[in-house]
Amino acid sequence: MKVTNNKRLRWGIICFLVGLTVAAVATSALSRPKLYQGKTVRQWVSLLDMHVDYQKQREEAAWALVQIGPNALPDLERILAWRPNVWETVRGYAVRFGLVKPRPIHPLELQSRACEAAYTLAERADVDISRLVPQLHYHFTNGTYADSNSGRALANAGSKGISVLTNLLLTGSRSVRDNAAALRYVKTKPEVIAALIMSAHSDPDPTLRANAVLYLGGSRGPAEQLVPLGLEFLRSENGYARWAGASLLANHRSTPEAKTALEAAISDPDERVRSVVKGALEGSKETR
Repeated sequence: MKVTNNKRLRWGIICFLVGLTVAAVATSALSRPKLYQGKTVRQWVSLLDMHVDYQKQREEAAWALVQIGPNALPDLERILAWRPNVWETVRGYAVRFGLVKPRPIHPLELQSRACEAAYTLAERADVDISRLVPQLHYHFTNGTYADSNSGRALANAGSKGISVLTNLLLTGSRSVRDNAAALRYVKTKPEVIAALIMSAHSDPDPTLRANAVLYLGGSRGPAEQLVPLGLEFLRSENGYARWAGASLLANHRSTPEAKTALEAAISDPDERVRSVVKGALEGSKETR
């Protein structure tokens, strides 16, 4: 009787292990990432290397992601959702002692490239990436390696992403307000023009105020607001601010006030200002 019970127990354990193995194999098969031209989305993202030696590879990866289109979004969302944790610290020690191999690419670098993939999809394939806004917002405001690329992605994430940036342009820390200049990628939108004008008037940092004026150049904003702003900055004692003002006025050189101010600045002590003024006045002559 005892032998029979042992056999039953043994067979029970064997059946359990077989079932567990089958379940594991099935789960693995179901969760296996889909391949696109022989690579997963994650692998294509990892190939978006900014290094000059990898530009051909980078363009190939960007084109592949454009072809994948909206189907890439779930994978990008998973990559961006990763956060440093205790296990990552333990893994770091294991790598240091040679117990495990280092990753081909660090997760933080991969997240930066995932942000690039996101804005590439939006700009080159007109993909709606607004579902990524919560993750992009996190990376933009938490000083991760992806803060620059996440800003450009937010600018291309429709009204949700633009709303995040316009708010942070006026309320964020100094570094966040500086990075919110990613709005320049969509500077022709009325809400962006309004936010940049407000930043030019109210930001506590004079450099960021001048930056806002620079970004307004080519925005096709209302001349009745932009020309006075350009005139104000052209009167500044700071050469960078005058350059920003001259650059803005150069886009409105057909208005009498802008043209008169530019002509008066032809001998400005700052070479950058003189260069902008000269180009604007020569362009004005050519369009007559």
